[in-house]
Amino acid sequence: MEVLQLTARELLFAASELGAETFFGLPDPFFGMDENDIAQEIVELQLTLEKKGYASLGFDRTFKLLPKTTKLIEVCANCERYIVADFVAPDGEYKNLLFYFLGDKAVSVLPSGSELMLKTIEPPDAITQIWAQIFWPQGEKTGVSFKLSFESIKRAQQGADDILKKEGCPQPLADILISGFKQTTHFYSISMTDLAAGRFENITCICTEHDGVVLIPLDDIENNWEVRAMDSTALCKLLEEVLGNEM
Repeated sequence: MEVLQLTARELLFAASELGAETFFGLPDPFFGMDENDIAQEIVELQLTLEKKGYASLGFDRTFKLLPKTTKLIEVCANCERYIVADFVAPDGEYKNLLFYFLGDKAVSVLPSGSELMLKTIEPPDAITQIWAQIFWPQGEKTGVSFKLSFESIKRAQQGADDILKKEGCPQPLADILISGFKQTTHFYSISMTDLAAGRFENITCICTEHDGVVLIPLDDIENNWEVRAMDSTALCKLLEEVLGNEM
């Protein structure tokens, strides 16, 4: 297993050294910096990457990433697919997991203090790591479902709680949705982007101590979403269907 410990700026700078013009899944850590600030930062990044043993820096300031560094970063920089998984707990704790895939290679990017830890993994391990972060009750309302427009969901997220009732959403589902939108319960957003196929999949999961619902975008011209109550077994199967087929 190969492992790298990098800051977001070190990671994006190293990716740019490999020719990447866009790095998917991470916010731009250089946002708001002017060209002079970025130029000065690059000098520091070269020094820190050399100090960490991830690059070489010659007396003529010739900078080169070492093979062990390139091995992981090229998977992220040139990925064919990537997964972004966001987790928000009732106490507000936030965690973000990233997974990148290139051919039969996969790299996880996980938070590690103020830095990011990059690891080579087997592609199926991404689902295992995502599932390990999810609290999900067995569920009492499993099988109940309802169709909502994206506009209604958006308005509910903005505080219009009554919109779900007006749309006819069953009260148990509406209560769970509202608790998630108000961040008073467990909230998970998991998306997979297949750059090669131009395909995007997303599921949003919200659960209380007793029940959980999943929001799934429907492939229709009306931009509707299905709100479906499901137990942990059904959710695990759904994750495998949405993400596992891409491993």
